[in-house]
Amino acid sequence: LITVPLHNLRHMIRDHGPLAYWDEHFEAAHGYRQKMRFYQWRLTEGELRREFHLHGFQPEKIQPIHCAEGLSRALRHDLGIRSTKTQLIAKSIVKLLPPVVPPVVFGHMVFGAGRKQ
Repeated sequence: LITVPLHNLRHMIRDHGPLAYWDEHFEAAHGYRQKMRFYQWRLTEGELRREFHLHGFQPEKIQPIHCAEGLSRALRHDLGIRSTKTQLIAKSIVKLLPPVVPPVVFGHMVFGAGRKQ
């Protein structure tokens, strides 16, 4: 069993935009002014499936999870919804959207279960 951060559709779209837009440590004119350290890997469902196979496991289940958390992060980080006035709206969105939006869009993590071959 494993869970890893999901490289979801939100990340894929964001990663195609200017780095200065979403990385507060990056300046378009100067790049990074300080040394950066690696934070985390994110895997797609297909990449996690491949890792299972590469290490001798038969994947039994691969599934994005924690969509509400991913949606909440999108609202905070991508749309800037942080104030107390907008929190009620954000909480409502986080409750209503995950059941109807495909998990690959906002899933925060991907769960994998496999069996050793």
